[in-house]
Amino acid sequence: LTMPTWFYLAVGLLLAVAVGGVVLAWRRGSLRRLTGYQRTALLFLALAAVTQQVFILYTITRCNQSCYQGRYLFPAIAPLGIWLAVGIAGPRRERPVLALVVAGLMLAGGLYAGVGVIQPAFGPVPEPKWRLWRVPPTEITFGEQFRLRGYGVRVEGSPARRVTATLYWERLDEANNDYAAFTHLSDQSGRMIAQADQVPGLDRDYPPLEWVPGDVLRDDHVMDLPAGLEPGRYTIWVGLYNWETGDRLAATGDAGHAAEQDAVVLAEIEIQ
Repeated sequence: LTMPTWFYLAVGLLLAVAVGGVVLAWRRGSLRRLTGYQRTALLFLALAAVTQQVFILYTITRCNQSCYQGRYLFPAIAPLGIWLAVGIAGPRRERPVLALVVAGLMLAGGLYAGVGVIQPAFGPVPEPKWRLWRVPPTEITFGEQFRLRGYGVRVEGSPARRVTATLYWERLDEANNDYAAFTHLSDQSGRMIAQADQVPGLDRDYPPLEWVPGDVLRDDHVMDLPAGLEPGRYTIWVGLYNWETGDRLAATGDAGHAAEQDAVVLAEIEIQ
């Protein structure tokens, strides 16, 4: 996992400030006012951090890319953290305001990393079923393998630039193929204006063959609209097909009737 670029820039700036603080404390003689034990401890921690860094550098130059892992630097976190504190606050404890501000920012950064980056990456792919309470329901089935449980439609831009159709698929039985879903946007004459095709869940490494019966997957289809599209009423169609052969799964609408050409109307929308 990687953090956003701004996060690395902020950490780099913090380290630069800390190094500057250590140099400034040394030039002012603040470090020399520490006890001999404190100076020895800081020196030992610095040597420990440098030794770990050298060891990692030695290891990765003699190994493949599997050795490029941040966890190998974990032993150096504690000594580097103490030197970071020395650089930010210095040994002068009577003015800890800057240190407290930096500590608060680091705490916020740690919470962001956990909630904003790590948790979404390792969270379960299937949607909790209570999400279906918040979307228009459908009971459209495709073959005996999938049911479209709900959907959402969003038109973006003024004038409209794209339409996003959010589909909520449920697996009913054992799938025999990683079927692709399509959404088509057509005008009142039936002419297709825009489309989006993709295998649900493939972008999160969880294609239909991996689904467990009962799983509900969210599937966002983004359809870019052509420039100069006339305002009016448009129809969104949806279906599933075998991407290897192009054959569509038989579709049955909400009323239980077989859909013509195995595609069903998802919604009719107004585009301004």
